Amino acid sequence: VYEALTGNFGGLQMPAIYSDHMVLQRNRPIPVYGTADRGEEITVTLGKQKRKVTTGTDGRWHVLLDAVSAGGPYVLKVKGANRELVFSDVLAGEVWLCSGQSNMAFPLWQSQNGAEAVATSAHPNLRLYNMLPLKQTSEDKWDSVTLERVNKHEYYLPTSWQVAGPDNTGNF
Repeated sequence: VYEALTGNFGGLQMPAIYSDHMVLQRNRPIPVYGTADRGEEITVTLGKQKRKVTTGTDGRWHVLLDAVSAGGPYVLKVKGANRELVFSDVLAGEVWLCSGQSNMAFPLWQSQNGAEAVATSAHPNLRLYNMLPLKQTSEDKWDSVTLERVNKHEYYLPTSWQVAGPDNTGNF
């Protein structure tokens, strides 16, 4: 109610999927979106592209950038009235969404020859955004803090894009 009455939606904010090292789908228009205070002008810049938009009454904003070819690194800048978000080392390439249960939870380090694969895994153009669940679903009871977070649609642990390298690829 406060937000609707005042138009104060907490200033410029974007979903966690936007972070340093992210990968944007190549050869497709690029959606960039978030929230800011009502009526706030937002400027989005990627390379030579620049778009401006004004937030709606609900504080939401959305721009669509032109498609880019595979490559980078780019810098994505999103500027509001009182805050600027800068995302660096952004690539354009193939984005694959993978989903499953135990087959997607099997980390590289546990595979046959996993240690060797991890040791030779410096691939700076390979990135991972791994959405780990807040809690595994099982027959165990969740505590009140977990229930409150799930009721607020906070299903996943905080994360960001990771560049493939020996220090983290074992968990890919």
